[in-house]
Amino acid sequence: MLRGVVVSERRYDGAVESPFIMFEGPALAGARELASRLGWLDACRWQVPQLAGVEWGRLGPVLVRWRDRTMMAELGYRGPLWIPPLESDEWTEYRGPDWSRFRSVVADSLRRVDAVLFIADSQHARLEANLERLQRLGSNLRYVGRLPEVVPVVFALNKRDLEGKAGAQLLSVAELQMELRWPVCRYVETSARTGRGVDEAVAQVLELAGREHDA
Repeated sequence: MLRGVVVSERRYDGAVESPFIMFEGPALAGARELASRLGWLDACRWQVPQLAGVEWGRLGPVLVRWRDRTMMAELGYRGPLWIPPLESDEWTEYRGPDWSRFRSVVADSLRRVDAVLFIADSQHARLEANLERLQRLGSNLRYVGRLPEVVPVVFALNKRDLEGKAGAQLLSVAELQMELRWPVCRYVETSARTGRGVDEAVAQVLELAGREHDA
């Protein structure tokens, strides 16, 4: 099992000389499981109340360590509530200072991120969800004034452990590469459940994040 260490739950303020990576991908693709395998789940997970009267938890990225590297990592919001893209007019339905702060932190992270680890669901039935989330990533980056071309993406083609199992309909790696396109990207077959490829995916995203960070 891969081991990660939470160094600090300090918010990223631009002073930390470390690459900043962000988890992306559709719901149920395995981002939480991958973060858990790395030992980052509790640190990286944003805590947003689902019911009135529940206090807000931590927002934003945290400083973590993986192997011999220190980085900022952010899993982002995961929950049953639909959170609209930054440019959407639907934000008028999310009233109050907490939601305003939430949107502000999302925008700030997108301005600062060096590379994205996009956890894609390899199942054929989830292709549309992958594409919707990827399109959303591009629109959110453009909304905060960044070009997608300067933010590299590593696609973790997840759930490859289902390959060959009865009832599983997985897209091939070649098919996923054809569908999931980004100006600067790499692809790694992964299984958050077994750990397959997770090591390589993190190494790849750190390499790309380091290039952007040092630029």
